[in-house]
Amino acid sequence: MALEIELVSVERGPVAVIRDHIPLEEVGDRLVPIFDRVYAVLPAAGIETGGRNLLIMRDGLDGYLDVEVGVQVAASFGGFGDLVPSSTPGGEAATAVHWGEYDRLPAVHQAMIQWCDDNGQARTGIRWEIYGHWEDDPAERRTDVFWQLEPS
Repeated sequence: MALEIELVSVERGPVAVIRDHIPLEEVGDRLVPIFDRVYAVLPAAGIETGGRNLLIMRDGLDGYLDVEVGVQVAASFGGFGDLVPSSTPGGEAATAVHWGEYDRLPAVHQAMIQWCDDNGQARTGIRWEIYGHWEDDPAERRTDVFWQLEPS
């Protein structure tokens, strides 16, 4: 099935994240250990999660990404060690739903970049993925992908 990309207006939402600076080619390998750290801290911090796991990415220099790896939470909090409050980006965004293996997400991002270029949508360099709850069947794994757009 072809990737369906649409324009949406998104609201900022509270998240609990661990920040890191990761080489682009290592993102896939480094996420699970960071998610493990997030989930190790949540109970001690008394933070109520309100949703799904996510990854927020910002363009860095020399092939690196500045990332925030974490989980949607019910409300903002004051931080706990390297688990800090943040929020999902807000404003206008291009979005698509990917069903399937996570290793196919780079192709989704490339398709979204091309779509933005073809449709005159300037990207801010901030993008994020919100992961659906785990499914054993890869075809049932949902990832919502967003690219923040420059205001028009």
